[in-house]
Amino acid sequence: MFPASISSPTAVGKWKQDYGQHPVGTGPFKFVSWEPNQKIVLEANPEYWGGAPKTKRLVFAVIKENSVRLQRLKAGEVHIMDGVSLSDLPAIRSDGGLKLLTRPGMNFCYLAMNTEKPPFDRVEVRRAVAMALDKRELLKLGFNGVGETGPNPLPPTIWGYNEAVKDPAYDPAAAKAAIEAAGVAGLEIDLYVMPNPRPYAPDPDQIGSVIKQRLEAAGLKPRLVRPAWGNYLEETKKG
Repeated sequence: MFPASISSPTAVGKWKQDYGQHPVGTGPFKFVSWEPNQKIVLEANPEYWGGAPKTKRLVFAVIKENSVRLQRLKAGEVHIMDGVSLSDLPAIRSDGGLKLLTRPGMNFCYLAMNTEKPPFDRVEVRRAVAMALDKRELLKLGFNGVGETGPNPLPPTIWGYNEAVKDPAYDPAAAKAAIEAAGVAGLEIDLYVMPNPRPYAPDPDQIGSVIKQRLEAAGLKPRLVRPAWGNYLEETKKG
């Protein structure tokens, strides 16, 4: 989902593998300094083709906790924050000193099934899982109703989104019958849940819990697996 960017061959040749730590660009701001896990400092570029920006200095502060960022925003210590906990939206909307800006996201959340391992190497089992899950329920319980459901592996803001593709109907009875017909009722499966929130999965535990309950109702026996983030990436990458 990340677009390619123009890179300076001179800078790449100079910094080589450390190129990412010495960014070069043509935007309205110039790079000043970067303290990993602390802050990035930029300054206005007077030679910017669109004219020098009105903001003379721009600081990106690294504040890992959403709640702490919000506290510092309310205290006037930062001017803008990104990464808002969905549970804080009502309080932000009711605060006259804050303004909530929203836009369609360039991301999506999905349940991946390993098609190289039984039982998900069989299309009828994958279809049964699709019928067992109510995306509107997941949207309500796991996303506080923020977002939208979709049948494509792309958000509608991205070129290539196909409006002709339709979601399979939510049909828990048909899902259970399909699981039984496939002979996999009672089968134990590992359901990996990421350990920390992501922009596309703000409440992974809740999302995983709902999926687990619905798959259990369909006849499968999911076991929730919540490894540390590094292990999560490594283990899912290895199948």
